Amino acid sequence: MNGFRGTVWWTRAPWWGLWCAALAALVLGDTCATGTAPVARQAASGAARPMSTAMVVAAPLPVGVSPPMHSRPAPARPASAAADAAQSAGTAAAGRPADPDALLADALADVAESAHGHFSLAIADTDTGLRAVYAPEEHRFATASIVKADILAALLLRAQREGRSLTQQERYDAGPMIRVSDNASASRLWARIGGGAGLAEANERLGLTATTPGPGGLWGLTRTTAADQLRLLEAITRDDSALSRASRTYLYDLMTHIHAGQDWGVTAAQTPATTTPSGTPTATAATADAPSAAPPAPATATGSPTAEPAAAPSAAVTAPAAALKNGWLPRSATGLWVVNTIGVVEHNGHRLLIAVLSDDQPSMAAGIRLVEAAAAKAAEALTAADTEPPTKP
Repeated sequence: MNGFRGTVWWTRAPWWGLWCAALAALVLGDTCATGTAPVARQAASGAARPMSTAMVVAAPLPVGVSPPMHSRPAPARPASAAADAAQSAGTAAAGRPADPDALLADALADVAESAHGHFSLAIADTDTGLRAVYAPEEHRFATASIVKADILAALLLRAQREGRSLTQQERYDAGPMIRVSDNASASRLWARIGGGAGLAEANERLGLTATTPGPGGLWGLTRTTAADQLRLLEAITRDDSALSRASRTYLYDLMTHIHAGQDWGVTAAQTPATTTPSGTPTATAATADAPSAAPPAPATATGSPTAEPAAAPSAAVTAPAAALKNGWLPRSATGLWVVNTIGVVEHNGHRLLIAVLSDDQPSMAAGIRLVEAAAAKAAEALTAADTEPPTKP
């Protein structure tokens, strides 16, 4: 008994810890089993409150081992099949195609079957947000004169950066370059923007990722894709563009005043039609991509963009008139044609951005028939995919 002198002997008994653990298990049995407090400790709302981890005791633990942390089971995730079904149902309910690219490919199947050479198309509906690209192969196209819209966009960005309006000479060149596709004007403005390096810099700001400027002064041999030309159209028409509102208005307005002999192409998708599909172009092999009329007088001061618009932009930005730029070029090595068209049209109450590129065409007329047929088919397919056409104010 001397070994226990001065203390209560049973507090040092070896079985004391086990006896206390057993007593705690009897008193707190439901807490140990479920990790929640007994009924008396539940919140007034009836919902159980989690116990502190220090209160959770399942069994005596060996010395040096931390008690396990309690965690609530993660909620079960729906099966992938159910999720896919829900997504499909939501797509159907919204009246949207599950795969716009596949829808576009189906719509263009007949056109592709009878087409010569290569062609690609990109389209976006600004009212519904639907967009699709038809690019059956990895292929970049020479731009020919559609690059002139890009050159003017680059010039406008340069003027914005310098905080100025276009000069009188720049306006003099910009008008005929777009309206009658004047090559001499394009060459002067190509040099003005810094050539290929200047175009590449501008395209980076505009969001184009697959366009390579032509070498030296050969701006017409710039290589691009339909998807990139769609991005250019978006830069010309969207409020979040790097182009200011005044710049976009100026460029768009020029594209709505294309010479009557050059207004073929995407206008075949315009309803009501603004030109006769497959109309006879004014250009010939000898004057490809050259102006069909003398350059008009310089634009007035009110038609030139400023660094910051002084008033509300012209209604041309949202007008239903078609805005476009076409390009055509015979290749000397093969005698085959590049025929391209980009622009903005109204189709059955939908505002569409369309870019159609083609090359290796047997003639300019054949290329025009191809791009017009493709544009019309694509417009019909994309707008028909939306079950509730937008209501215009």
